[in-house]
Amino acid sequence: VFEGIGRGIRFEHKHVHNNFSLYFISMNPIGIKKYLHGLYSRLVGLFNRGLESEYLQKGLKEFREGKYECAVFSFTKVLELNPKNEQAHYHRGLSRRILRDFDGAIKDYTKAIEKSENNPAYFNSRGFAKYFVKDYSGAVEDYSVVLKRKPKDSITYYNRGNAFLHLEKYSEAIKDFSAAIKIDRFFADAYFSRGLVKGYLKDINGSLKDHTMAVSINPELTEAYLQLGEIKMKGGDYSGAIQDYSKAIELNPDFLQAYFNRGHARRLIRDYRGAMSDYSKYIESDPKFGNASVTTIIKVLFSRELLQAKFQYK
Repeated sequence: VFEGIGRGIRFEHKHVHNNFSLYFISMNPIGIKKYLHGLYSRLVGLFNRGLESEYLQKGLKEFREGKYECAVFSFTKVLELNPKNEQAHYHRGLSRRILRDFDGAIKDYTKAIEKSENNPAYFNSRGFAKYFVKDYSGAVEDYSVVLKRKPKDSITYYNRGNAFLHLEKYSEAIKDFSAAIKIDRFFADAYFSRGLVKGYLKDINGSLKDHTMAVSINPELTEAYLQLGEIKMKGGDYSGAIQDYSKAIELNPDFLQAYFNRGHARRLIRDYRGAMSDYSKYIESDPKFGNASVTTIIKVLFSRELLQAKFQYK
């Protein structure tokens, strides 16, 4: 049975042998108008909900297929139909973040959080986007919310630790990296980052142990070899440093800082031919040197040894 507004119109469905008859009990023009208006509104609502669902599924499919610009368009269509759709806000935020529109992503994550404050995924994603726009304090706040709900999340400890690192809150950073390692003892990146912080705090032995552990877990962690080389340089182990810089270059032949550092180490052991080769690679590949000649720049880098270096290099 459906009843119209007020006393306008009333329908009754009576089933007789699988058929039904529609009886108009009473009607008047005002009642019919109100009924038709309500019916139209409901039909529009049903149509929009169907269209909203269609665009949402289309956007999710595009997101899974890596068509992020198309996904943003589809999720925007969803939000035009229903600005409160948190899934559309969240997934549009994810798409925008991948497209490096971090400010747009943060706005979408915030809208999703307004609809569901208990979803740690929303805070985690917003924290990640805030980190990339260098809002490190904001990232710490969002990651802290996640950790209240997921206290065994090693990746979130690691991410918050990196935010603390940028804020130069080194003791907090070490605590977070250590927490990540406690949860996952094979977390190579956490060892690497903790080693960086220990280096900043002049804990050379601690830094050496962490970077060594990092490359033992992940032998392709290029940056860790660079750090190991720098630690060995400070300790006067130039040959050991050269080995680490060479490993970094082996993993990434375009790693210019490794060429520069290895050139410096080679210079210190008076391998001038190797030093000239490494400095040349660094200078020729770095646009900041412009059209300056290699010889001119090397003269600045180690002027006192230039004549001997040139002689041996020839």
